[in-house]
Amino acid sequence: MSGITVTVRNLGGDFRKTTEVDLDMRLGDFRQAAAELAGKSGVICHLILEKNNKEVNEDDTFANAGIESGTVFILTSEDQGG
Repeated sequence: MSGITVTVRNLGGDFRKTTEVDLDMRLGDFRQAAAELAGKSGVICHLILEKNNKEVNEDDTFANAGIESGTVFILTSEDQGG
């Protein structure tokens, strides 16, 4: 399966990770993995597209959502007011 490169960061800017993901990966699975990397595994988090400031549908895959290489996501958590 082909992959794309995306970046996920938090609102505060102290967490930023660029990674390659498979197009068939669910966005919900990606959000969960990003939350764990950011040390937020026990906190409710949301994944927001930086370009339009909208929350992603976690049931979509990267391919179904039309996510392109170079996309930046913002990981917000309830403890950040997001």
